[in-house]
Amino acid sequence: QSCHTPPGGHYSGQCSTCHNTTNWGDATFNHSGLTDCQSCHTPPGGHYSGQCSTCHNTANWGDATFNHSGLTNCQSCHTPPGGHFSGQCSTCHNTNDWDDAEFTHNGLTDCQSCHTPPGGHFSGQCSTCHNTHDWDDAEFTHNGLTDCQSCHTPPGGHFSGQCSTCHNTHDWDDAEFTHNGLTDCQSCHTPPGGHFSGQCSTCHNTHDWDDAEFTHNGLTDCQSCHNPPGDEDHPAPVPQCSNCHNTDDWD
Repeated sequence: QSCHTPPGGHYSGQCSTCHNTTNWGDATFNHSGLTDCQSCHTPPGGHYSGQCSTCHNTANWGDATFNHSGLTNCQSCHTPPGGHFSGQCSTCHNTNDWDDAEFTHNGLTDCQSCHTPPGGHFSGQCSTCHNTHDWDDAEFTHNGLTDCQSCHTPPGGHFSGQCSTCHNTHDWDDAEFTHNGLTDCQSCHTPPGGHFSGQCSTCHNTHDWDDAEFTHNGLTDCQSCHNPPGDEDHPAPVPQCSNCHNTDDWD
């Protein structure tokens, strides 16, 4: 270096430390016993930033090893993989057998600090139904609850209102709905095919469904509900029934 300057980014010490004047390309440096690697070398990007000698040795560079025994601050070197538990690895893993991961959930209720409910599942805390002793033994007390649709969706074609309108939390199959005084039947029910398309309450009542009655007095547009029979007494085109019949005595 009395005459030459090392190139940029090169070892800044004497060239003769590694090179010889007989064969410049035959550079060699004896690393035996050296531990301050970073006095010359810089760890590659994303690599452990500490001394190379922490894991590597000068006899066999590829034979890197690190004694993790008793260490718990894993994140001082490692970053959890994406979507993984973000806390210390040592919370679940141990340095003797990495795959033998274990976490004690006993007494924990804030499940969502680590876990996300599966799609379409109850979005609240897992601990609302599950316990940490037997996950499959899920139980939820519905006693006194009426807002069923905060968790459940009625099946297709079912009454779209609250389940508690008909069902109770003591005996789900013992469904009951009081129809007394109701007249808007079609808000829940659809008339069967070929039936009178108007409100059921026009003919039926909520006390005795089979006791259907319709007052025809004064009505003349029979064909708005009825079709003339196709027989010899009613040749086409058939006029209104009221042309021949009356509502007091059909016969």
